[in-house]
Amino acid sequence: MKLNKFNFLKENIRNLYSSGVIYLGLLISFIPPILVTFFILKTQGTSLGIKHISNFYAMLGMLMAVIHANRVISRDFSHNTVSLFYNQ
Repeated sequence: MKLNKFNFLKENIRNLYSSGVIYLGLLISFIPPILVTFFILKTQGTSLGIKHISNFYAMLGMLMAVIHANRVISRDFSHNTVSLFYNQ
């Protein structure tokens, strides 16, 4: 059995969108930076520097690279899909 990796990835991304997990993750990753930005801009004497912006992107990158990947990989191990890739 030959498994197309591109179609497999496309199906997993479609599943993340349809289940709402990616929307929940984006909401969770954007709320802290928005609150911190609001606090920084409303407080006198506090500046918004490149350090703050890079931390926001680091939080978003952590969400996309680690949390969603772990969910997809753990689901595939439970369905034995990953073993199909290594047994070609």
